[in-house]
Amino acid sequence: MVNLLGDADRGLSISRITAVIYGVAVMAGGKLRIPDDAKLFTRLLFMLQLLLILISIYNVSGEYTRVFDVSIFSCALIFVLLLWHQNFDPEAVFDGLIFFALGAVVISTLGIAGYGVEYDIDGRLTLFGDNSNLVGVRMTVATMVLIFSTVRFLGSKLWLSGIFGVMSLLTGLFMIETGSRVAALSLFAALLIFYARYLMFGRKFIFGAVMIGLGVIVAVPYLIFATDIPLVERLQRSYYEGDLAGRGDVWSSYLDELRGVEDFVIGHGFSGFDRLANHLFGGFMSPHNVLVETLILGGSLGVTLFLAMNFLAVLAAVRQLRLANRILPIMLLMPYLGSVLSGQTLNVKLMWVVVATCFAPFAAARATPRLHEQWRTTKTASAA
Repeated sequence: MVNLLGDADRGLSISRITAVIYGVAVMAGGKLRIPDDAKLFTRLLFMLQLLLILISIYNVSGEYTRVFDVSIFSCALIFVLLLWHQNFDPEAVFDGLIFFALGAVVISTLGIAGYGVEYDIDGRLTLFGDNSNLVGVRMTVATMVLIFSTVRFLGSKLWLSGIFGVMSLLTGLFMIETGSRVAALSLFAALLIFYARYLMFGRKFIFGAVMIGLGVIVAVPYLIFATDIPLVERLQRSYYEGDLAGRGDVWSSYLDELRGVEDFVIGHGFSGFDRLANHLFGGFMSPHNVLVETLILGGSLGVTLFLAMNFLAVLAAVRQLRLANRILPIMLLMPYLGSVLSGQTLNVKLMWVVVATCFAPFAAARATPRLHEQWRTTKTASAA
């Protein structure tokens, strides 16, 4: 994150300035109303925020005084802004994700050309010093958006559909370079859902078979001959040896500190978490599992709220598919749920964009598969 003033946590960054401008534009541009099917999720989200603050205050001791996490709270605010924006433009988040995917294509192109690319000690690709797993998950999200766009434009603009298909291969192959198991398995699960829903029946079966065939033709030789890519080896270690890259040890270390009923029920909050991390690891260490993290921060109360939120998000994604024929939200939940189990989501803005897609107002209006086209037509006619 590029900072114009101050440090990375408290400074004035370009992303924060952009978020403020976006927030002002959204609040000035339409009705500030949360969709009905997202109200319970939003209430639980801010109940979790309040719970963590109260528990953190209760656990303040000595130098460990952190009772509020700006990153987590700002992600919650961005999520609400996205819900507001979708009220007067249901396609807003989907369109934004297309631009995100196009940016990922540019980054992939630069990376393949050798700009900003480094390899860590395990041979995994890092881009501009970023974490390999984060890069992999972003590329997976971008690939899903591009694949969805191939079908979205298949009937109207075949040439554009083909371009999106080629770009999805580019970002997918770049994801493989990162060696991220979560990203790869998430993409595989999403493709199964996508193929089963859209491409197994009717004329689209031929299109799906061709696209999958092209993907196999490109990807298999790539994996066989590019022997320096560690993804296959890491997947094999996970299957045969149960290797989790040290995550299991981190989980055990944190969970062992839940020694009493109070710890299990209300957790340690941010202040207690900092104390535990410093005691166990000599400094901050992410649990690499959001369930473990919420258990440490908010105890069983926090985990219950978080699980309820995720249950509502999955239900909303299913409603998008069943009522509005929108498959992208449930596809995007694959890397989100993968990150819940082996990464981080609470302070990752992209993950909250993913969740926001589940609550786009298409399903609430019992939309048809072509609602987005009707919306665009109506809006254009009104403007004229």
